[in-house]
Amino acid sequence: MKISIWRQFSSNHSADFTTVGQFESEEYATMVAQELRQMIHNIGEWWENHPDFKVTANRLRRDRVYLTPPEIKIKEEYDVDWCEQTSSIGSIDRPIDWISSPRQTETIQQYKSLVWLSPTGNTWCGSHPFDSIMEKLGGKVASSVEDFSLMTVDIAFLTPSLEIASELQNLLRVIERTPRNYIAIPGLGNAVPGELVILDNNFKISNLHLQWAGLKDNRLGSFMKIIDFLEANQCTGITYTFHQISIEEFYGE
Repeated sequence: MKISIWRQFSSNHSADFTTVGQFESEEYATMVAQELRQMIHNIGEWWENHPDFKVTANRLRRDRVYLTPPEIKIKEEYDVDWCEQTSSIGSIDRPIDWISSPRQTETIQQYKSLVWLSPTGNTWCGSHPFDSIMEKLGGKVASSVEDFSLMTVDIAFLTPSLEIASELQNLLRVIERTPRNYIAIPGLGNAVPGELVILDNNFKISNLHLQWAGLKDNRLGSFMKIIDFLEANQCTGITYTFHQISIEEFYGE
C-alpha cells in the first residue's frame, strides 16, 4: 500500500498581505511613503465621488476599461503589473478592491528607511501593484501574502559589554526543534522560527518569521516590539534586512 501526504495552498480566494520596502535613507523613504499615500488617496477619492461601486464597475467593464482613471495613470506612469482576474476574454486588470476611500492612506506606515503597506481585511489583489511600484522606486521589497509567501527578517546588533551580552543571551531563549529552531523573544506573543548566532557581543538573528509573533495582521507591530526590546537592553548598531520566501520553501516542499 502506498500512502501519499501533501499540503496544498489555494490561491483562488481573498487573502491578507503585508508589503515592506527598504530604501536607501529615511528621507527617501519619507518621500516614497508620501507618494504611495497620494496614489491611494487619489484612487479612494475617485471611488467616493462614484459611490455606487457596482454600477461604476459595470460601466467601466462595458466600455472595456477595467481600471479607474487614477489607476490607469499610475499603471502607465510606473509601467508595472497590476492585479488581475480571469474573464471570458482572458486575464484583465482589475481595480484594487481594498481601496474605497481616501482613508485607506492609513495603511501606509513608515519606520526610518522602511515603508510598510498592510491593509486591513482581505483582498483579491494581493500585494500588486504596490510591491512593484516600491521596487521601481528603488526599494528592496518583501511581501507576506496569505497562502503564497512569507516575510522573514535578519537583525544584527551589538551589546555594549560582554556582561550585557550574557544577560541578553539568557533572555533570548532558543528552542531547538525540527526542522527549524524557534526563538522566544520577550514581548512577543509566541516563540518565533529563526536562528540565533552570537560571537562575543555581536548578535545576529536570522530568518525570523514575524507571522508567528502573535500579531498576524500587524507584522510592523511585531517588528517594533523586537526593536524596542533591543533598544531597552542598550543594544546598538541595529541593522535589519527583510526577505520573501515561498510557502513551499518554508515547508521544505
